[in-house]
Amino acid sequence: MRIINRWSIVSGMLLALAGTAAQASNFAAVGSAQCLISLSGFTSSLGPVTGSVVWVNMFSLNGVWTFNAGGTGTATGRSVGVGSPQANGTGLGGANSSDLSSVFTWTIAGGVMSVSFTSVTGEVLTGGRAGQTFTITGLPTLTGRISGDGRSITLATDAPAVETVSFSNGDVQPRICNRSRVLLRLN
Repeated sequence: MRIINRWSIVSGMLLALAGTAAQASNFAAVGSAQCLISLSGFTSSLGPVTGSVVWVNMFSLNGVWTFNAGGTGTATGRSVGVGSPQANGTGLGGANSSDLSSVFTWTIAGGVMSVSFTSVTGEVLTGGRAGQTFTITGLPTLTGRISGDGRSITLATDAPAVETVSFSNGDVQPRICNRSRVLLRLN
């Protein structure tokens, strides 16, 4: 009986989340992130390489995530960020905003939801890189929980990992970020 009840709960969460094959579920998403950027990369212990230009960028995100049946999804949104001055004194910090879109896969196992991004692209709208486009690779998986009625989801970075932002002007920024997201069902 206990196995059947657990399966019923997981099946119910999947159906509530993804709807039917003909109808995807849309969620409003809001969250924040903090990223440590090190232009020379990171050591195996996840610290900046000695002598690297280092700074912190913090940003909020507001958007819509769409969960499709079969474990796929898309997300679009806008981020607004504030960067600290660079540790070596060469930069003054500043603010920026970007529109971005992504493709992801999702799973639910043992009551835990996992979201893995397969692609993230965007365009910088304001700040020193305004007009540039970017691609982010290597984002760590976000994990969290779904409410019993399938109408809200919480997600956060499960483990730190080096990700890479590549800009259209050729600049590359290795970074480590922590993220949190709250999603509320719209349909």
